[in-house]
Amino acid sequence: MAMIEPFASNFRELTGLIKQSQGRVLIGSADGSTPSRGFIAEATKYAHEKKLSIDVLINSNQQTSIYNDIEIKIMENDLFQCQEMGVDGVYISATTEDNQIDIESMNTLIAACGGMEINYDNSFDKLLYTPNDIEWMITSGFDRILTKSVNEDIINLNKNIQIVQLASSNEEIATIQESNNANIIIVKK
Repeated sequence: MAMIEPFASNFRELTGLIKQSQGRVLIGSADGSTPSRGFIAEATKYAHEKKLSIDVLINSNQQTSIYNDIEIKIMENDLFQCQEMGVDGVYISATTEDNQIDIESMNTLIAACGGMEINYDNSFDKLLYTPNDIEWMITSGFDRILTKSVNEDIINLNKNIQIVQLASSNEEIATIQESNNANIIIVKK
């Protein structure tokens, strides 16, 4: 099965999955944190040689998307490094303790993205989101939202942003693909 944006947590896995990609690949550490600078550099070079775009998961604390100031600084630095290495896009997020988007932290991270595509990572599933949150993402320049569950409420929120479903390697996702909704992207982890 072709995957639109396969997820790889190491270079060997990336080279195996890249044949199944339909234009993009997503990399991150197996534990959900930002991958190493070396992996990002080599994966970016390899993906670009294969004429694919590469996205990087940026996360300084895999346990949560509620970050302190130092963790935001770490992620900001990671974003600057991704820019330097030619990464095409990133998945980021920051939330508050009451499951809202942390607008202040997100604005810091967005400013550090400088020309890369911006995507909201799967902490979206924990948000108590509203249509206003989706509108904020769109006006802030987000291209995609990563989620583990795609339902009609999410699909109908807004047609101006792509919804990305994260599926496990064993999960059957044909029903989603059959929906023919151009705003749904399937990512296998």
